[in-house]
Amino acid sequence: MCASVLVFAGTLSAQQPAARATVDSGLVVRAWVGDVETRGRLLAPMHGGRDSVLYCRYPGPPCAAPIQAAQLGWFHPDDLDHLDVQIGNRAGKGAWLGGIIGVALAIVGGGYAQSFCEYQCPSDTEFLIRALVGGGLVGGGIGALIGSGFPRFERRF
Repeated sequence: MCASVLVFAGTLSAQQPAARATVDSGLVVRAWVGDVETRGRLLAPMHGGRDSVLYCRYPGPPCAAPIQAAQLGWFHPDDLDHLDVQIGNRAGKGAWLGGIIGVALAIVGGGYAQSFCEYQCPSDTEFLIRALVGGGLVGGGIGALIGSGFPRFERRF
């Protein structure tokens, strides 16, 4: 039996470094140089051809006239290990987790309270529906509020 082997001398697209995309100004970014993280809002678009990028420190006071030197910072794109861009927050994940925890607490706490009921007690189905709806809504709302305080980042550069 004869087997044929085909070998390509060139590199494939997965073997080449990804082209660095342009990151627009006004976005909140997290720049990593080694183990050092710097957060800021870009004041100019960033792309691979730039020699340095100006940013306004974030969180902090907005960079509005008159701009003070302590509010600004520079980094060089060639020095970056990677750059993350803020794309939202964790409100959705917080709502799910808070809803699950709220339902669990409502079932446990409501079941405990219902064990003391002696007169005109709700049925088990009515109790379960109240626990699911009430615990889910309250827990989900609180979880969404907490999750909205945690930013979500995506690697772009």
